[in-house]
Amino acid sequence: MTFLSRRNTNIPVKLGSHPMANMVNEMNHLFDRMTVGMPRTELAPLTEMSFIPSIDIQENDKEYTVEAELPGVLDKDIELALENNTLMIKGEKRAEEKEERENYYHLERSYGSFYRTIPFTSEVDDERVKANYKNGILKINIAKSAKAVTARRKIDIQKG
Repeated sequence: MTFLSRRNTNIPVKLGSHPMANMVNEMNHLFDRMTVGMPRTELAPLTEMSFIPSIDIQENDKEYTVEAELPGVLDKDIELALENNTLMIKGEKRAEEKEERENYYHLERSYGSFYRTIPFTSEVDDERVKANYKNGILKINIAKSAKAVTARRKIDIQKG
């Protein structure tokens, strides 16, 4: 099974395509852990208030599974497309945070579009794709083409 860890960048990295991919993924993961819990106002200079969804990708012999974290995004604001063995996830986030107390009023709005592309290393079957969106998690199952599934075969090792 191949697994690409969460990344908060818009740089598409093919699974196993480049030796630097693991380092980029680790640096992104480190940055994510360092900024957990920081107020948006402190993160603004670092992230430019952009919304880039975290993506998890898993692969097995028959399919790819992609999970995208899209909290606060409505399903009607998400667009998916599959072309040339590349998945495109596009959408818009509209969020409003309001807090009122005595002598205090706080309102933050964040809007932003996002666009992620995920290239696959095996040929996929664009007719066998399922997408489900629940509780802010978009899960997409993309079957590999029959050619890609049969291209892999086990080789027996003989003794002696």
